[in-house]
Amino acid sequence: MILDTLENSARYEVLNSRFAKAFAYLRTVDGTQPLGRFDLDGDDCFALVQTYETKL
Repeated sequence: MILDTLENSARYEVLNSRFAKAFAYLRTVDGTQPLGRFDLDGDDCFALVQTYETKL
């Protein structure tokens, strides 16, 4: 798990090429994506867009 901001993503992208793909996808997220799975590198790297209601 990485807890940081996208502005610092370059620190992690050099660790594994899949980080670069994941961060590139995250930069495109604007809240209008449909729910579901988005393959970034087949089964090796993918995004799951989900929604849920909190109890509060």
